[in-house]
Amino acid sequence: MDDDPEEIICVKCEKSISDDCFECDCCLGRMHRTCALLGGSETKVMPLQKRVLMLICEKCKKYLIRMPYMIKMIDDLRDEIQELKSSIKNGGTQQGETYAQILRKEGRIDNAQRVQINYSTPTLIIKPKAKQSSEKTKNELQTKINPVQLKVGIKNLKEANHGNVIVKCTTKQDIELFKNEAEKQLKGQYVIETPKLRMPRIKIVGYTGNKSAEEIEESIMVQNNWIKQNDKLKITYVKKNNSKNQSTVFGECSPELFSKMIDASKICIDWERFSVYEDLNITRCYNCQGYRHKGSTCNATQVCGNCSGEHDIKECSRQEKACGNCISANNQYNTKYDTNHAAFDASCPTTNYYLKIMRSRIDYYGSS
Repeated sequence: MDDDPEEIICVKCEKSISDDCFECDCCLGRMHRTCALLGGSETKVMPLQKRVLMLICEKCKKYLIRMPYMIKMIDDLRDEIQELKSSIKNGGTQQGETYAQILRKEGRIDNAQRVQINYSTPTLIIKPKAKQSSEKTKNELQTKINPVQLKVGIKNLKEANHGNVIVKCTTKQDIELFKNEAEKQLKGQYVIETPKLRMPRIKIVGYTGNKSAEEIEESIMVQNNWIKQNDKLKITYVKKNNSKNQSTVFGECSPELFSKMIDASKICIDWERFSVYEDLNITRCYNCQGYRHKGSTCNATQVCGNCSGEHDIKECSRQEKACGNCISANNQYNTKYDTNHAAFDASCPTTNYYLKIMRSRIDYYGSS
């Protein structure tokens, strides 16, 4: 008698699959159609060989979402090592002095003798008290402060809105020296601030209860034993989806709790478990395909999100993809981005550049 065919298990619900299913584009694991949570139009495009839509299972999402943090951690470690090398080269070390001793002397090692890494670029915002252009602020800054005499490394000097100027240095020590000199030379004409990183934000999808934000917050804190009493969580609001009788719960939490939530990927509320994700969204314009504004306020020429032509995407019949945002970035900044994708593709380099900017303003590591 022939052996039974190998049983196929759904990577989400871990139950047997006996009918049609979908495949995760990352690990190639199978999922029930109901477990994939795809809409009608999304279901139709899944069988196509050439498609923009990607289906990623929850296990793969857990690791993919942490990838940018790991890359950032590696970059910051590289900067830290370079800073240590420069410190030794410029100031020298006493005979027999180790790297750990150097770090402890500079206040960069804690009681457990772990290196405290600065995960955000040291930054200052220079704000004029009087109304003026950012160009004037920048010129006055460059006239009155000499980074060569201060012996500080300037990583970036950029004009911003409302006459402001953003200064980024290579180390915390450099930014403190620059701040002290700016306060001395600018003599109260400017407000000099260190930007504060915001806490990570989360969203819990598919919530079917009717509790208030405060009640949901209390349930999460007491029903999930991996959440400790000193973990910080604030449920900010609950958005109802009347068509599905479900809600999306939004909140913010401490870096430590955020890491635990992403690792767990599921959270208990009342009698059910729900998926939890990072809430990180870029405002997108579906008229010009640009960022940081909406189509309702856009006066720019219409750009197709599929081919970058000047027409509505619904009228587009071209098979070749072209991202207008990456084309513009290559023309303006010589970035050499790949442009053979749609503007809304998840792998778009320009989109990921803006995501990187957003993540640089979030305290993922408890560093603020």
